[in-house]
Amino acid sequence: MICRANPYTGRTTPNKVWTNWAATVSRTLQRHDEPCTLADLVEVVALGSSAGQELHALGSGWAFEDAAASQHRMVDLNELSDRLTDVVHGQSSACTDDWRARQANPGSERRLQHFQAGVTIAGLNTALDALGLAMPTLGGANGQTLAGAISTSTHGADLDLPPLPDLVRAIHLVTHGGQELWLERRSDPITRDDRLRPILSCPDVEILRDDGVFDAALVSVGRFGVIYSVVIEVRRRFRLAEAVSPAPSLQVLDLLQVGVQSGLFLDLLLPVLTPPPPTHPADATGPPRAVELIFNSQKTDSCYVRRRWITSDAAVRGTAGTDSFLCDRSSAVRILEVAATALDAQALLIGTILPADAAALRQRALALRAQAADPDLIGGDALASALNAVWASLSITFLGHRIDLAGQIPRLVDMALAEYFKDGLVVGRVGPSYLVMSGTQSGCYKASSIEMVFPADSLNYLALLRQLLVLGPTFRQAGYISVRYSAASNATLSMHTSTPPGPSRSNVRPFAG
Repeated sequence: MICRANPYTGRTTPNKVWTNWAATVSRTLQRHDEPCTLADLVEVVALGSSAGQELHALGSGWAFEDAAASQHRMVDLNELSDRLTDVVHGQSSACTDDWRARQANPGSERRLQHFQAGVTIAGLNTALDALGLAMPTLGGANGQTLAGAISTSTHGADLDLPPLPDLVRAIHLVTHGGQELWLERRSDPITRDDRLRPILSCPDVEILRDDGVFDAALVSVGRFGVIYSVVIEVRRRFRLAEAVSPAPSLQVLDLLQVGVQSGLFLDLLLPVLTPPPPTHPADATGPPRAVELIFNSQKTDSCYVRRRWITSDAAVRGTAGTDSFLCDRSSAVRILEVAATALDAQALLIGTILPADAAALRQRALALRAQAADPDLIGGDALASALNAVWASLSITFLGHRIDLAGQIPRLVDMALAEYFKDGLVVGRVGPSYLVMSGTQSGCYKASSIEMVFPADSLNYLALLRQLLVLGPTFRQAGYISVRYSAASNATLSMHTSTPPGPSRSNVRPFAG
């Protein structure tokens, strides 16, 4: 027997036009369901199964691809975003004796928390912080839902920590026909049947403890069913310090290559980086916890190395307000003015010989300055407008040569990256871990990206980086190439599953926009 809603309390919208967050996918859906309870979710899945309809779960639509889109039924999980307390909290919890002891001990470093699938990473971070807890690792954004971030193997730049799916200790799924499944590892369970069964709201929930099935379900992109909730392992709240060092790209790549060949990994690169700023916390020393490399995709000699350490420093720097130049108006105005000034200078140079082309340049400069007056302007829009205005002008020839604007493209991207990293470069960033790792906001700009993963002990990712830095300026794209390192994952379909086995992974992420 499945436990369907009676009555259904969610919302159903027929023929809804849905667009993902990045505005790269849009579909008209026959049905868009927003369940508000577990029983509602069971009802939606049961109806879809009985009708033989394709059913896709939706979080925040964060993916660039159309994985969440369906022409039939879409299950939107955004109303299922609560913290749940019945399974892993209190003296009558379903936990094993060991986990009951940890949960009851205020000094325990490891804790379990149970959340519905639709909570966003931002909402999760806020809820955990209020409890004195934190996610051990995070990606660089916070707009995804928890289930979406887990199901796509979102990862951070923490050298010794695997991606988010490896924090999951139990999954509550609704599968074909509305059947509920509670899934854990057999080798390391967190609950006992005799304690869990009375807590689960439906008497016919299947409880399965199987390592292979669990690993397969962690990153399944919805193929195991719709995730209702997950139990994750978190830690006590902690603080991070971040510093950013500029470095020549070729030097970075050469040192990484020797590090791979000699088995020294990052040990050759890190000592040659410029030291953190004087305001850097005194206890944030030694090998960094996290390392990320950021290259200008339009310039072969520009790289920034971002490092993070755990600190006890109570200061807060670089984490308040906007955490990206792409969300900041003052940076946007500066970028537009630089581009407009360059266009005006070229218009002055060719004005008497190519008056029509000069007029076009001045018109583009005027349009950029008009955009700068917009009170709602953000850096992402400004950068796109500035780059497009310059690209549109590159076809003009003067005395048999193209006008000298091509150098403005890498300059504008460099400005953007310098704005992005200014806190880390000048004063360093210090604050609660989640603010340093995933920032204070998401969604203020949209762009496209592609993600690839390589073993960090392979030269392949370095060879690709060298090719990208040479080829990048030949295409009309602008942005950054980010390399983040993390440990391997146990999830069968994770990008970070080590094949062949390796101690760590490198993520290469070209970003074009």
